[in-house]
Amino acid sequence: MIELLISIGILNVALLAIFAAFNSGALAISRASQTSTASVVADKQMELYRAVTYSNVALDTTALTPAASDTTYTADAAYTVDVTQSNKTCAGPPLPAQCDPRQEVVGPDGRTYRVHTYIYPQLVTNGRPVKRVTVVVRTVAGATPLARLTSMFDEATG
Repeated sequence: MIELLISIGILNVALLAIFAAFNSGALAISRASQTSTASVVADKQMELYRAVTYSNVALDTTALTPAASDTTYTADAAYTVDVTQSNKTCAGPPLPAQCDPRQEVVGPDGRTYRVHTYIYPQLVTNGRPVKRVTVVVRTVAGATPLARLTSMFDEATG
């Protein structure tokens, strides 16, 4: 009888370990799926800038003011207080997706993601102006980025 109780106890420990491994694997797959979808959302946002001319790579000036009051938006490393970039007034409402610094989009997986866009001018080594565009994708509730994509847009090519 004691041997039977010991073997049942060992079997329970083994089954609980297997269950924990499956649960951990399911969580990892879910997180990887969410990160992959966030990357697709970020790439889709960046493609909007690749489709327009250099002068249209800008955020709406009126939408930047409420964005500056969003602590998640301003806490990102891509954010700088100096917003003297060549912004413009976009036609809206609703704002075109490439003009909105903060938006919520539904990804292909059906989940809602927050897309934050930052655009700042820079000078390259020969003094030619470029615009650095950074797109950061987060969950609606989370502050931790799931995806970050940065690209430079050159006036000479746009």
